[in-house]
Amino acid sequence: MNVQDKNNLNSKLKETGFVTINNFLDGESIQAIDKELKNISTTNINKGDKRGYYPVRARAKIIKLLKFDISSIKSSLVLEKIAKKLELKKIAESFFNNKAHLHMIDSYYSPISNKNVIDWHSDMTFNPKINYKINNASLKFFFYLTDVQSDNGCLAYLPYSNFVTKAVANLILQKKIEPTPYWNLFELRNLVLSKNNKNLILDMVGEEKFNSFIKNTEFIEDKIKDTKKFDIEMKKGGAIIFDEFGIHRGAMPSKTPRQVLRYLYRKN
Repeated sequence: MNVQDKNNLNSKLKETGFVTINNFLDGESIQAIDKELKNISTTNINKGDKRGYYPVRARAKIIKLLKFDISSIKSSLVLEKIAKKLELKKIAESFFNNKAHLHMIDSYYSPISNKNVIDWHSDMTFNPKINYKINNASLKFFFYLTDVQSDNGCLAYLPYSNFVTKAVANLILQKKIEPTPYWNLFELRNLVLSKNNKNLILDMVGEEKFNSFIKNTEFIEDKIKDTKKFDIEMKKGGAIIFDEFGIHRGAMPSKTPRQVLRYLYRKN
């Protein structure tokens, strides 16, 4: 990726909250990843299963070593080498305008199903039960290790939605909006359209982004509560890079299983 490509990527990422890169992984990297992550599919390691997490901090690697889990450490080193080759850290630092670090690596497998892997949501909704910090938001590098299409495992992302969810989180922290659940899109849309909240959010994100969010989320009011409009179809080796504040969902893997590899970077 040349300097111009990197500048275009970072510009679009900051503008819309996400970018897509087809064939981000070359053949050599795909071969190395397939070798290291073969057990993800063979042992059916699903989303959230700790066996699919790979240690990135020294302390985590020491714990794995004490447990004689050498294979996880080896896989982590291979995956970190690929991240360095792709300059993921530099992309994250450009997005944050700040130094960044690799926070997490994981991979998971989703078998054929007639249900979405995960419905429309934001990963960074306010949670009063934890020490919530805006700076804890990650930039996610979401690599496909299988081909995906609409209704078959693809991710969808609502452009500009990250600005709205970030505004809501800030307003809650400033105690200008009452803390209410808004993990899913239906809850978030109701919160945003509330008479007491609408103008506050408008002032923070501007009319263009606000109106885009309202228009793009109308589908959640329908009976099906889903749309294919924002589906991102990709071949194995492609990647989606996105701000986890944004609203996204994983479609049902209705025809073939889905496997992904994720790198999460956070601001230092």
